[in-house]
Amino acid sequence: MQFCRHHSNQQTTNEKMLRTLFLIAACLLTCFSANDLIAGDPHNDSPPNIVVLFSDDAGFADFGFQPSCRQDMKKLTPHIDSIAASGVRFTNAYMSGCVCSPSRAGLMTGRYQQRFGHDNNIPPGYMKGGLPLSETFLSKRLQKLGYKTSLIGKWHLGYPAKYQPNQRGFDWFYGCLQGSRSYFPMKKTTPHRVFLDNTTPTPEKGYTTDRIGDAACKFIRQTKDQPFFIFVSFTAPHGPLQAKQSDLKCWLGSKIRNGGNTRG
Repeated sequence: MQFCRHHSNQQTTNEKMLRTLFLIAACLLTCFSANDLIAGDPHNDSPPNIVVLFSDDAGFADFGFQPSCRQDMKKLTPHIDSIAASGVRFTNAYMSGCVCSPSRAGLMTGRYQQRFGHDNNIPPGYMKGGLPLSETFLSKRLQKLGYKTSLIGKWHLGYPAKYQPNQRGFDWFYGCLQGSRSYFPMKKTTPHRVFLDNTTPTPEKGYTTDRIGDAACKFIRQTKDQPFFIFVSFTAPHGPLQAKQSDLKCWLGSKIRNGGNTRG
């Protein structure tokens, strides 16, 4: 949700309006139903929990609930389809960027990323910086409202310590700093592709998408008794193309060679 500011003397008012509407939009987009969010009690005054599921490089017609999805793909996303069926589909909602880092920058701040020089996927000086520290993240604002916050999965908004998730309003970060990584355990990790538990590297194990999903479920279970905001930032379906053999066999009925660096 973005707005253009036409007059400089309206900047403060418009900023406040933008941030308020951004919070409302985030809640509307991610609250599947009132019953899910407040344990089935329609009279509960507790703040809503906010869950953002962010897929990377997914196509418009890659999900079964989309009318233009191919028939042979409709069976691939039953759980996502159930969210659409029981919730609301925003058919004219668009990301503010078409690639990894800018799209996150816009969503995290509620501002057009061009306003703070983050409209390129790898802005100049990115390895020594990241999303400008002058910008305030949604997570920071929610922390002030008493929310427990977490980012699970891909970050891609800055590598140095002061640009990392724990410094931008996330109580718990579990994921990688870089834009992509092998879906299978890597033989040799790098500082930005290894999975971090906050700032501590973790052992290489499991399938990346499963690790992200499992960590998200863990956070929800552990934080269910207080308001929480979780940004689940999947690396999938961003390359490399590395499906598990069990999934290939289940959906395609035969073994197909994975693309890319199949083992890191």
